[in-house]
Parts: sequence; C-alpha cells; structure tokens
Amino acid sequence: MIPIVTTEHPYRAESPASAPAREPTRTAGRLRRTVGRRPRALLLPIAYVLAAGVVTAVQTWVLGPEDRAALVDWASTNLTNLRGRPIESLAASAFVLEPERWSRLAVTALALTTLTDRFGNRRAALIAATGHVVGTAIGQSLLAIRIALGHAPPDLRGMPDVGPSYLLIAALAAVALYGRRPMARVPAIVMSSVEGLSWLHGITDADVTAIGHLTAFTTGALIGGVLALRSRAARGTGPSAEPFDG
Repeated sequence: MIPIVTTEHPYRAESPASAPAREPTRTAGRLRRTVGRRPRALLLPIAYVLAAGVVTAVQTWVLGPEDRAALVDWASTNLTNLRGRPIESLAASAFVLEPERWSRLAVTALALTTLTDRFGNRRAALIAATGHVVGTAIGQSLLAIRIALGHAPPDLRGMPDVGPSYLLIAALAAVALYGRRPMARVPAIVMSSVEGLSWLHGITDADVTAIGHLTAFTTGALIGGVLALRSRAARGTGPSAEPFDG
C-alpha cells in the first residue's frame, strides 16, 4: 500500500491576545487615511476660504475707505472692466466681498463644501466658475443692450459689481437639486429661496443683478443635472447620490 503524504500545513490558531492587539493599529490606520484624505477631498472650499479670507482681512483691517473703494472699482465685473481686462476682473471679483464680508464668506464656504462633497473638486469648480462667468456675461450683456437702447443710464457701465453671489447661487442650485443628503439639500433649498426672493422682483425690470442670479441658478442646475445623469449612466443604476472623484 502506497502511503499518502499530505503537504498542507497544520492549522495554527491565532492567539486570542493578538487580535485585540492588532485592532488599535487598524483603527489608527483608518483614521490616518481618513484625516489625510479629507483636506484633499475638500481642496476647492479650503482654497477659496484661504484666498477670500486673506482679501477680506486686508479689506477689514488694513485698507481705508478710499483704498477699499479703489479695490472694489478695480475688481468689479462691470462693462468698463470687462471690455479692458475681463480675465482679471472675473477672477478677482469672486474674492472681493462687499458688503457683509465675513457672513458672505461663511455662507459661500458652506455652499462650496456641500457642492464639493457631492461632485468632487474639479466638477464643483466647473459648476461654480461657470455660474460666475455665465451669470456675469448674460447680466452685463443685457445691461449693454439696455444702455444702447437708452433704457438705462450710461454711467452703469462703471457700476460696482463684486462678490461670489453668482457662484454661490450656482452651487446652491446644484446642491438643492442633486445633493447627497437631505441635511445638505434642505438648507440649500432654503438659502436659494431666500436669495431668490431678494432679486426676483428685479427680473421684470431687467435688473443686471437679478438677471445674473437667475442665469447662475439655471447654469448650476443644468451642469449639475448633466453631471448627475452622466454618473447614473456610468453606473447603470438609478439616480446616484455617491460623490464624484476629483
């Protein structure tokens, strides 16, 4: 009879004392990965808060009234600046907060945080930046037409127009419609409704700010919808509430 030789290693039971010893190490590793990942995951709102916070601090504690007025005039996305230096004014105006500087900074930071949590940094930046640019372009273009037709005074070409309100309303629209959680969507719905009531009456008068806000809201809703549909199609399931990468 041929002897049967087994090559399997004998089962070695894990020491009961070793399992609890490994658990704190695993927990600490997960915690380090989570903490290290969150700043990168929220790069957009963190970068905005840092940049706008520095500008706001300078406005508040360094510049005098005349210098603040000069900064607002330089950064305004009005017809005069858009014709001469559109890139600088579009970029700078989103970081110059007048008036209600600190409260507006806090609200914008929260909106960008929830937007980034839903769509990721790159797509959130796309929504916010497009809302800012398109809202400005449509609002100021209609103002130029009204001035050419004699329906608005020519001195509005140099009107002060700064702040993140267009990118804010675009972010709120996307979060309100496609947010991941009710605790993010409900405040976005409330805030966008409050913002809407403040400029809704100006739409019938073709007010540049009202038209710009309406355009930014529509832009945020459309781009957010396209991104949400692409996510759903990629997963082949129902409407997705998972965050985007990037």
